[in-house]
Amino acid sequence: MQFLKRIKDRILGKIPRGMKRSSKWPEVRKKHLEKFPKCAACGSTKDLQVHHCVLFSDDPSLELDPSNLITLCTSKKDGFNCHRLIGHCNQWTQPNVDVRKDAHDWYEKLLFARMASESERAEKRYKR
Repeated sequence: MQFLKRIKDRILGKIPRGMKRSSKWPEVRKKHLEKFPKCAACGSTKDLQVHHCVLFSDDPSLELDPSNLITLCTSKKDGFNCHRLIGHCNQWTQPNVDVRKDAHDWYEKLLFARMASESERAEKRYKR
């Protein structure tokens, strides 16, 4: 199964040919998810991914740098894959240099939309 994951990661451009993840990556990933347990774009707690702001394939030296990591999800909670859309501009090999700002902006927009939806539902209940 690990072999298939490595092949998939190479196809998606996550790991350049001839490079391997650090043996410390699983622990860094685990600590990051403990500290940031929600998707920065939608707030989901399901299907979380630790995204490298500067992609591992672009600068492997930043692989373990906590300031280079952001939590994004693949849960499609609000109808889209945050990791792909926000982290990669909807193309796995494309980096998003504004990933933190874009995640924050999406979170604010979704929060506002949820509040508006709740308000509309409450108004409908009140009118009954």
